Amino acid sequence: MGHIDMDMDAMGSALGIKAICDSFNKPALIVYDPKLAEKKVRTAVASQFDSEELEKIVISPRDCKDKLKPQTLVIVVDVSRPSITMYPKLLEAADKVVVIDHHRRAEEFIDNPVLSYIEPSASSASELVAELIKYSSSSPQFNLPSKFATFMLSGIFLDTGFYKSRSVGLRTFDASGILKEYGADNALADDLLKDEYEEYALVNKILGTMKTPFYGVVYCNSGDSDIIERSTLAKVANQ
Repeated sequence: MGHIDMDMDAMGSALGIKAICDSFNKPALIVYDPKLAEKKVRTAVASQFDSEELEKIVISPRDCKDKLKPQTLVIVVDVSRPSITMYPKLLEAADKVVVIDHHRRAEEFIDNPVLSYIEPSASSASELVAELIKYSSSSPQFNLPSKFATFMLSGIFLDTGFYKSRSVGLRTFDASGILKEYGADNALADDLLKDEYEEYALVNKILGTMKTPFYGVVYCNSGDSDIIERSTLAKVANQ
């Protein structure tokens, strides 16, 4: 399970964890609600997986609690704050939880995880999962489908701004190389992040309102009628 407003890094790292579980013949499903995912993730999932494949990969939040058993392990990726996970009630009911995240630990944190792998020096959750796949002592057993590897690479592209972020290190390029070994398609990973015309136009519309009241300070306003995703705001802020 990832976070609400699920982005490509949350989906990519979740797919990587599923591949690890599949390699050990442990049934695993990703908690996924299209309404709680970013538009790019919805589009990417719909374009890359047919309905038959998707049934074997994801489960809706309303169904996952029924699947929970005392021995079930819930693995949370790309987030460690329970209130912003895709389905917080699942954590309340679960006995065993693992946290894999690259954000700094906040005051609010998942209670008593059996394993907490928090690595703020990593660029993305997909980077951490790629390392788990490559450097685990069970590495030869792992089978990471090329589609999953492409989603993970797209997650790294997203969180690093195509390797321009300060969080990028040697590990990031190493993780990208690992994913290429498993057949990640970097052209497709880039395509999955491309803006649609409407989003591109909206970003430029907001930037067109830019004012500078003081030296070194700029601000923009969006229209009152515009519905704007967080990821779109982040693009404006990066500009």
